[in-house]
Amino acid sequence: MVDNLVMDRYVEESSLKMNEKSKQHIRTLLTKFFGMKPDVAYNDLTRQDLIEMLSAFNATSIITFNSEKSKMNDFMKWMVEEGYGTDEPLKILGDITFFDLDRSHLYDRYYFRDYEELHNTMDEAFSERGSEFDTFRSAAVLVWFGIEIKYLSNILKEDIYEDEGYVVHPETKEKIMLPPLAMYVLINYRDSDTYDSSKFGGSVMTYAKSKFLFRSYKNAQFTTAQITNISSSANRAAEEIGKTFQWNKIYLNGIYNRMYQYEQEHGDLSRSDFDKLKVFFGKPDLKPTSQHKMDMARKFEEYQEFKEHMYS
Repeated sequence: MVDNLVMDRYVEESSLKMNEKSKQHIRTLLTKFFGMKPDVAYNDLTRQDLIEMLSAFNATSIITFNSEKSKMNDFMKWMVEEGYGTDEPLKILGDITFFDLDRSHLYDRYYFRDYEELHNTMDEAFSERGSEFDTFRSAAVLVWFGIEIKYLSNILKEDIYEDEGYVVHPETKEKIMLPPLAMYVLINYRDSDTYDSSKFGGSVMTYAKSKFLFRSYKNAQFTTAQITNISSSANRAAEEIGKTFQWNKIYLNGIYNRMYQYEQEHGDLSRSDFDKLKVFFGKPDLKPTSQHKMDMARKFEEYQEFKEHMYS
């Protein structure tokens, strides 16, 4: 266990390099990290202890993991320099990688095998709320099938072509094909004049007249921030079934599912398939530089872990 006074001293002595928000973030990370093993002395921390401690950050990407690990490394290095502990835990920490962590519980909470599972999970979570979450459902559909949330506010009702089975991407004008189950969600939302609202005591609210798909009773066009924020109430409803919706993970989940479907039809992808991977990850114009190839290879390794957990 690391004394709170030691952590406080570190944060204060590092304050010249950090604003108040950053200081608070570091203090929170340190508390979460060392709070995982409160009864273990710092010098007695084992490799397994440190793996479990790093798991407390719930990182689902290598970038996030490396960022949080780096912050802990800086603190532990400072502890050694200040005589608060030996360098053995620091050496052990340095050898731990993203793939040493057990993230199965994170996949169970944030991810889905396919769109049908996402759809059924939303049905279960929102079953008693009528049409209150139709906006969230529609946003989740579009994000899953490859339209980033920053583009959703510009989607028009006329961009949905139900007979042909696609929606037009508002930025690229690409035709995004949707299965019938997903298309039904969009059509139902597009064509609705009213929706249920627990915010107003269960009242039935009337949508504002609008050419835009995403709107409310007083907004003819939702902003990106408004669409982003609707996940908060959706997650309160989903908590009872042990699921959490996060836009970036829904987007990534859709990519992973399309990669998996591709592999079922065409054989396994590899980390060297740069031209294919960049298209899957929504970056078709990415140049084949060493850094970009490394980034795609890293994303592929993360996909491999997802696939092993979800489809093995």
